This record gives sequence, C-alpha cells and structure tokens, in this order.
Amino acid sequence: MQFNFQPSQAPSPFSPRIKFRSAIAQSEATFRRLLEDANYLIWSSQLDSTLTYLSPQFKVMFGYDIDAWLGRSFMPLVHPEDVSRLDAFLWEVVETGEQCIGAVFRHRRRDGRWSWVSSNFSLVRDTDGNAVGLQGVLRDISNRKSGEATKPVEDRPLRTTDLLFEQFFQKSADAMLLLEKDRLIDCNWAAVQMLRCQSKAELLALLAANLLAAKLTPEFQPDGQLSSQKAKEMMTIALCQGSYRFEWTYQRMTGEPVQLEVLFTPLEFDQRSLLHVTWRQMGDRV
Repeated sequence: MQFNFQPSQAPSPFSPRIKFRSAIAQSEATFRRLLEDANYLIWSSQLDSTLTYLSPQFKVMFGYDIDAWLGRSFMPLVHPEDVSRLDAFLWEVVETGEQCIGAVFRHRRRDGRWSWVSSNFSLVRDTDGNAVGLQGVLRDISNRKSGEATKPVEDRPLRTTDLLFEQFFQKSADAMLLLEKDRLIDCNWAAVQMLRCQSKAELLALLAANLLAAKLTPEFQPDGQLSSQKAKEMMTIALCQGSYRFEWTYQRMTGEPVQLEVLFTPLEFDQRSLLHVTWRQMGDRV
C-alpha cells in the first residue's frame, strides 16, 4: 500500500484564523504592558500562598528584590494582626470562586516599616476549570489611612455632594451601575431600558450576584475571548489606570445582542471600594 502525502498549504497571513490569533496575542501583550507600567503591584500565587509572579512595583513599593520572594509564601509579609482576616478573604475566594475587592491589610517593608495596602484578587483556573492559584492587584493606601487617623469622626462628606451625585446617577441618559465586591448594588433607569428589563428590581435581581449573569452575557465576546476572563482583565486595568474604556456585547432580555462601550471607574467612598460602570450603545456615539 502506498501513501501519497501532499505538502499542506501554509495558511495565508490574512486568513481569519491567523488574524484572530494575532489579535489575541496583541491583546495579551497590551494587557501585560499596561500592568507592568502601572503604579499598582500585580501578583500571582499558588493556592497555598506561594508566590509565582510579582511585577516590578514590588521592589519600588516595599524595597525587596523580587527573586528573593518568588517561591515563598507571602504570609510573612502580612502584619501578624491582619493574617487571620486576610486568610479568611483568601479562602472565601477559593470556596465561592468570586472575586475579592478591597482586602485591606498591612504589608511589611524591607526597612521594617508597615504600609497599608488594598488588594483585589481572584481565582486562576486551568483549562479543565480547576482552581490552581490566585492572581491580584495591590496598591498602597498608607496616605489615605493617615488622613483617616487625623480626620475628626464628625467630619463627613458634604451632603450636597452626595445629593448631586445621586441625581447625576439616577437621571443620566447613559446607563449607569454601581458595584461593590463584584456585586451590583444599584443602577439607573437608563440601564433598565438598555437591557429591556421590566423594572429596576428585575435587573438588580439578575445581576445581584454577578455582573456577567448568563442570561444577559454570551459565553464569548466577539474577539473570541471568554466573557468571564475578559471582564477580569478589564477590571484589573481599570484598577491600575484609574478608569478604562472598552467594548462589550450584552444580550437583552428579548434575546437581541447589544454592542456597548463600557467605562469602568473605581471609586472610594466612605471607606468602601466601589466600581462605577457606564454603558453606552455603540450606535449612540457621536
């Protein structure tokens, strides 16, 4: 028996498959560059807290050489009084699979001093969906903590400012949402209309546990990325840069897809870490 092998034709660099892979590679490279250049520390670890990655800001913020801590647990860097609280946050993420936003604790510096930090982190899963590690972003909030220590208890934000924000939020023509710890806590009427819900209560119920509710979010975005993975990347960039604008596809209650321009803006309010989200339909841009 003879086999007549014919050389396969190399795929054209202009084929959809090649262009798709190129777009994904470019997206990942851009994401990594944004993180490396950020003023935030990016970290990853195994489930037992053994560090597997630290961005260059680790040395800038705390004075340690990165190689000295890779392969070691990060727990010795945590203030003894904060270890149990951080450990509870970590295991809640492992048990529930939900992202932790705003875990506050004290981090040891090489000179022996302590810095107040806030970290957001989530699970890393392998291709089979098994939890294999943690990844997060961390920022120094020592200045904010110092301000809180010297601020009189009765010195509260102006009620006028609160009322103005509330009116802006509720009356804006742009769809707006407010999240805390990855959970929707409020939205305006424009958001309800955007997704063709019957009421604000319906939208809040759908998205209360997860902004990526399966009923309203396709599994994949148009660029081929998993919606769940891309959302985490966009949120991380927003936390690093202070805000981030990107495109996103939702699915209305009618089943109709809607292409949105999304703006993520992290906020600090009354010692709470919030995420302000603005949706604008792509066809509405001028």
